[in-house]
Amino acid sequence: MKQNRTSKHNFKSTRSLKTKRKGPAKRYFVTCATANATVDKKFLAAIQNWCDEENGELIVLLGPPHRGSGPRNEAVYDKVLQPLLDSGHATVEFAFNKNLQAIDAQLNPQQLNPLTGMDHYGVSHKTGASSVIFGHPIQVSKPQAVGVATLPRILWTTGALTRPNGYQYNRIGKIAESRHVLGGLIVEIDGPIYHARHVQADKKGSFVTLGRRYFADKKSKEERPLFMKLGDIHVGFEDALSEKATTRLLHQLRPHSLRLEDLIDFESISHHTHKDPIAISKRKFKTLDSELQAVQAYLLGLGELRETGVVDRISCTHSNHSPDHLMRYLKEWRFIDDGADNTRTGVKIMNMVLNDGLSDQDLLAALVDPSGICEWPRLDTSERIEGFEVNCHGHLGINGSRGSPGSVYKAFGPCAVGHSHTPGVYPGPVLYSGTYGIIRRSYVKGSTTALNAHTVIYKGGHFEIINIIEGRYCLPRK
Repeated sequence: MKQNRTSKHNFKSTRSLKTKRKGPAKRYFVTCATANATVDKKFLAAIQNWCDEENGELIVLLGPPHRGSGPRNEAVYDKVLQPLLDSGHATVEFAFNKNLQAIDAQLNPQQLNPLTGMDHYGVSHKTGASSVIFGHPIQVSKPQAVGVATLPRILWTTGALTRPNGYQYNRIGKIAESRHVLGGLIVEIDGPIYHARHVQADKKGSFVTLGRRYFADKKSKEERPLFMKLGDIHVGFEDALSEKATTRLLHQLRPHSLRLEDLIDFESISHHTHKDPIAISKRKFKTLDSELQAVQAYLLGLGELRETGVVDRISCTHSNHSPDHLMRYLKEWRFIDDGADNTRTGVKIMNMVLNDGLSDQDLLAALVDPSGICEWPRLDTSERIEGFEVNCHGHLGINGSRGSPGSVYKAFGPCAVGHSHTPGVYPGPVLYSGTYGIIRRSYVKGSTTALNAHTVIYKGGHFEIINIIEGRYCLPRK
């Protein structure tokens, strides 16, 4: 095997390479290479194809060897990386702009959640806060809390250019090997803003991003996603820039299946504010009926997407706002003393529950979707797209507890959820969408981790979470 590797490098001395260099490119493919592991040449060829088509630059972050695979300071890399080592494109640190940098943290490739204990990275009293990329074979991302009028701050890991060689034959090693991802992070620099998306490679090295698949044979082609889960909707509280960007994204990707989360906010009957006269006076929807009418109009607009072939199917997940807020309103009998309009509407809806036997999703469908634009799967049904459970909002955990990345993974395995308004990729993987609407609602005080973001799943289980920042999700394509 030695003849297929570069000469040995003392890992501690790799900082002598061209680190923290600033290149002229605006698009980057960022991945990592683990020491004592073999580069997947087909994947490398597909990356080079992407770089050629998109005028991008490949950055390979050098990682340490696995625990137990050799001395800690001995790093032997595949000889394929030698040109990248010589040019400085294989490095340990890199500055993309003032708000995004790659940092060498010497993360063990067998660490099951590589972002554990990393929250303080990217925060400095001298330079302020920035997003940080760490080279690691397991793909995760985690937004960090930011204050008012600041750009998002996210921690990322990359996935690997190298194959899963050298994992220890023990519990941690086997789990880490199962989570090893041939993949990377596409980064686009947009002035002070950046856009980043995870990608994963298949056995032939190809990967897909923004509806286009890139192959190892210098070809590429359009590919419609199988599934797209929008960030939580909350009709009536859409963010204007996010809404326009999402419309562009839908027409660009044309996903076969579109999934909605928290479609109805039910602000007009919210149990959070029903005893707060100041909050009640500031409600956008003064009555329940007006809010239901707004949702019905919104669904009619989505129906045009289906009629024109932009999407083939639309469905709506059982969520904590809809229908749970409505069912709580009825069960607590609050509609009896909630103004004449809401009392009238509440009595009508209660009759639908008691006399017609409607509840939860069936009730919502009858109230806001008489044209049958949407499918309304019940809470206790399952739907899997390429191995991901998608009929899960993420608000419910185990045995009645609150949902969390760990609990939903234990229950469903790989899944795509929403609820938290905080997009991210957690070990499993568990994919979290963000929000479609206004990030700083009246109830958001101080710092927040919320972002406008949507989850996309392609054939083969390839995925990307697309963040929308200041109304943009990528650089314009040629």
